[in-house]
Amino acid sequence: FVPMVIKKVLDGDTVTIHASPEGKPGSRYYLHARNQADALVHLLKVYMGHDIENAGDGANYYISRTIEQLKGEGESLIYENEMVRPPKFHVVGEREVDNLEMATLIAQYAGKPLHHELVDFHSSRPGHDLRYALDGERIRSLGWSAPMSMEESLQRTVKWTMDRPDWLL
Repeated sequence: FVPMVIKKVLDGDTVTIHASPEGKPGSRYYLHARNQADALVHLLKVYMGHDIENAGDGANYYISRTIEQLKGEGESLIYENEMVRPPKFHVVGEREVDNLEMATLIAQYAGKPLHHELVDFHSSRPGHDLRYALDGERIRSLGWSAPMSMEESLQRTVKWTMDRPDWLL
């Protein structure tokens, strides 16, 4: 969505925003790749309990919880060979953003006007979901928060893309 909107905004084209029949835009918890990577490194540090840069090749790592604690979490976290698999985490952006707000921010950061049209998502894309949202509470409970705000990440992405127009061909 982001690269498509950047291109359309720069070209002066109309951006199609999927919405409910009542005109409510779809929404997402947008997450920049740098924040995703930071979350993964955070989880590795929490569950490995040491500096991952100095880990030896081929080393086996076990998370610090006991098998009984993991069973209490209600997940199938034990492999057949009795190695422990860490729990699953949803890594989400810090707030839900509707697609019209996202397109508006992109246009603002590009210094261009936004021309948009709200389109009923059911008739234009049957089976498409209007909203995607995951619960990031589990990873937040381990002390992780995105190191860069959605706005800062988006502004940097728009600038980077505008500096490299060949990426939008």
